[in-house]
Amino acid sequence: MSSLDDLRKTSSLTQIANLLGVKAGMLSFQLYKKPKVGLYKRFEIPKRHGGTREILAPEKDLKLLQHRLNPPRG
Repeated sequence: MSSLDDLRKTSSLTQIANLLGVKAGMLSFQLYKKPKVGLYKRFEIPKRHGGTREILAPEKDLKLLQHRLNPPRG
C-alpha cells in the first residue's frame, strides 16, 4: 500500500501527524496557531552580475513537514 493510500484513509489530525512522524501538537500549531508571517525567513543573496535575489526559506518545523510530505524519489 502506498503512503498516499495511507493518507487518504486518515480521518484525524493525530493520524496525519503519526504518518508524518511528528507530534500532533506540533502539526496543529503549524496549521492553526503559528502566525503566517513567521513561517518563512526572508533574506537576499547577491546575484553574480549585480542585483539581489530574494529568498523565502521555510522555518525549521515547516521545512520538516514539507520534506515529510514530499520525500525524495529514487
